[in-house]
Amino acid sequence: MREVFGSEWSPGVDGDPHIVILHAYLAESSGYFSSMDEVPRQVNPASNEHEMFYINLEALDIGEPFYLSTLAHEFLHMIHWNQDPSNDSWAGEGLAQMAEQIVGYDPSDIAWYFLDDPDLQLTTWSDDPDENMAHYAASYLWFRYLADRAGGPATLATMLDRDLDSQSAIERILTRAGYRPAIAAPRLFDAFSPTGPWPTTSTIPRLQMGATPMTPIWTCIMSGLKPSATCPGK
Repeated sequence: MREVFGSEWSPGVDGDPHIVILHAYLAESSGYFSSMDEVPRQVNPASNEHEMFYINLEALDIGEPFYLSTLAHEFLHMIHWNQDPSNDSWAGEGLAQMAEQIVGYDPSDIAWYFLDDPDLQLTTWSDDPDENMAHYAASYLWFRYLADRAGGPATLATMLDRDLDSQSAIERILTRAGYRPAIAAPRLFDAFSPTGPWPTTSTIPRLQMGATPMTPIWTCIMSGLKPSATCPGK
């Protein structure tokens, strides 16, 4: 994962290159990374002053695939915080799902949450646990689709460029892959939209991600289809 996205802060706030994993019985979440532990207690009195993950033993068994994929997911958040702490929630979560895939796990089952609730905007996020699974799925599906069309998962490292916002990073990925973003972005997003063609750039400036609902992308991803008339490429 470091080869694709870069490194976490190391040796970090504690001067130790090791990462701490706290196994405990936690409320709600299966696991998480908190950037508040990356600062000294003089800044945040509740800081544990380590690069660390929290794992919920109520939800995960140590060593099982879901445990390991959760660690991969949270590790991306740790790397992301070090590389570009200002990135959007929707992008960070989609990239974290992609991180699971990059290290050998398959997060595609999450797609069905999106199929059950496809009428949502890609670039928004919900903290309501009854709603956010569809957002996880939409973001994952978008970044997997983008990687498939733009040269593979390594192209997603651009999303962690601290000099670019999420939209500008996507445009740069498309440009480097040989696309013209003003043309390619609408075509790629058309594959998401069940309601018709992408709005023109005169009415929707730049990408305006999420300006139309999304659904059919999953047919390309779940079927493993290559760029074609069905799953547009360049």
